[in-house]
Amino acid sequence: MAKKLYIHIGIPKTGSSALQAFLGLNQDYIAKNFNYAYPWHAGFNQAYQTSAGNAPELAQWITKDNYNVFKAKIEKIKEDNIILSSEILFHTCRLQPEQFASFFSEYDFKIICYIRKIDDFIDSVINQLIKNHDLIDHTELTKIMKAHDYADVLLNLEKYIDKEKIDIRFYKNNSYLGGNIYNDFFDALDLNFDKFDKTQLIYPEAILNPSLNRNALEFRKILNRIEFNKFGNVYKNSINGILAKYSVDHPNMQREILTQEQRYFLIQNYKEKEVTLNKYFFDNSERIFSYADVIHNSSIPFSFTYEDALEILEFIFKEDQETFFKILKLFETHMENEDFFSTLLKNFCLKNIFNETKHIDSHFGTILPKLFQKMFTVNHKNFHNVINKKNADVEKMVNSANMTFDLYTRAGNPFIVLEPMKLPKKMTGLFVIIKMESSCHPILKLHYQTTEEALFGNRKFVRAIGKKGIDIIIFCLYDIKLNGTFRIDFGDSQGIFKIKKIEFFTF
Repeated sequence: MAKKLYIHIGIPKTGSSALQAFLGLNQDYIAKNFNYAYPWHAGFNQAYQTSAGNAPELAQWITKDNYNVFKAKIEKIKEDNIILSSEILFHTCRLQPEQFASFFSEYDFKIICYIRKIDDFIDSVINQLIKNHDLIDHTELTKIMKAHDYADVLLNLEKYIDKEKIDIRFYKNNSYLGGNIYNDFFDALDLNFDKFDKTQLIYPEAILNPSLNRNALEFRKILNRIEFNKFGNVYKNSINGILAKYSVDHPNMQREILTQEQRYFLIQNYKEKEVTLNKYFFDNSERIFSYADVIHNSSIPFSFTYEDALEILEFIFKEDQETFFKILKLFETHMENEDFFSTLLKNFCLKNIFNETKHIDSHFGTILPKLFQKMFTVNHKNFHNVINKKNADVEKMVNSANMTFDLYTRAGNPFIVLEPMKLPKKMTGLFVIIKMESSCHPILKLHYQTTEEALFGNRKFVRAIGKKGIDIIIFCLYDIKLNGTFRIDFGDSQGIFKIKKIEFFTF
């Protein structure tokens, strides 16, 4: 029996993720019971069971005319009916319709395409373009609509493929055969979903590939502007998953991107094409969809504030610190030219980092000095004058070549005490950055004295485990009445500590 291909081309944002997830989860059941294959599914490599379907490579094979590669892979499939699904194929049809049709000419095939109301469709497309394709400015609606004009694509495709082979379905609840998209899609596959044993099926998650809410989108546009996607697909998928979770966790936030005026513009400009599509494929001279709910009036302007950006940045920090620090690095490089980033990061640190006495992650080591006022520095030039005391387990010397002061410590309890420093009367706290290189894995403690207890001890210290080699150690002292006297202990470490500088900052 000759193979029959069912080629699902989307369009984008018409339930493809749900259909692809269902097929991926139930491919063995469908193959065993109905002789249908859903091959080459790579699994779910993004949050919310999002995948690119099972045929993203097919677009490349068509474009590069690698028919023999495709044919060889098809011949290895034992099932007679083969389902291929990828939204990328919609754009292949748009850009190369004749080559697309010719590629499958040796097979019996059917094209399956879902379409939806043009204003909702473009709104969702813009969401996707911001999320995955670096879009910043979405005001050029005519350009976006031209690149996603499903009426043009389908009418043009019909020049090379018999329209009986093009099955157009409507993405709206009251149009699905059997009342849901699964029944409807399997009808397009020439299968009766009612004959499936529902106890054997695995259904996808309730939420798949969710659109970002408006605040998450605005934050994503900021990342697009500073080229976050240059870090690669791993971090791109990570941030999209985090922002999707933020959107799911805040279901009442605005999701629509288009204003009422923009929706009205799209509806009016697409009327003729929608009528032509309906007349040609369905012999109906009316519009396919009703737009009675869209009123041509002014919309309330959308605003995205520092507070909104701060809330999302905090959410990212709690969800995935590796991704957060990638964002932090990019924000740092843009601080000099844009006050937005320095204000945002300073407020973030005050609220989320400097909120208790603790050791702070070294990733903050380069950015904190750019945000806060430095009070005092110990370096190779002045350390002889500012080290008030050391014990017998520490020897010290200046290394002028490396611009460090080197401490040679022996096992025991090596420490240095700094000269008392005058602190500002009004301050919430203080943080200390130690930039150093060590020959061992040090355990550092910053001891401090208070105005109530002018001595060391009674657990008045912060502890940090350093790393061998170059390192940055950051201590935060929060809401403590300090008297300005500090001691640095190196635990029971024995080795050489090349200290570049010790910096004190207030906040």
